[in-house]
Amino acid sequence: MSHANAALTPRQRLRIALLIIDEGWTIAAAADYFRVSWPTAAKWARRYVELGEAGMADRSSRPHTHPNKTPQHLVKKIVHLRMETSRPGPDRRTRRSARFHGPRGPDSLSTEPALPCRCDAVAHRGTDAAAARGSGHGGLAHAA
Repeated sequence: MSHANAALTPRQRLRIALLIIDEGWTIAAAADYFRVSWPTAAKWARRYVELGEAGMADRSSRPHTHPNKTPQHLVKKIVHLRMETSRPGPDRRTRRSARFHGPRGPDSLSTEPALPCRCDAVAHRGTDAAAARGSGHGGLAHAA
């Protein structure tokens, strides 16, 4: 099944690739017939030549790297600071984390609550790891 915003399903991608490669259609004509852009039609034809029918499947859009990811040594320092204080507010966290991030502060304080899960640590004393992570999307975290 293709994702919601896909212009073509895998079956249509195969049809456009076969028209271009086997039937000799121009990329422009095939793109116009399927109402997609020229680069899209060329992409499916190229993937068909390189990978065959398997190349027509959806690919993940997840990034391969995270260039702005907080370095692990800073994650550990932030978790340590959070565990040594009971529950500091965002302003206090900002002042304390400025020692590690510089005067501008961290890239995003909104990512800070997720950091304890990245180092398998518990955010607050008295809770277990499962409760700190929560039960999934929309779930509530309850201390045991």
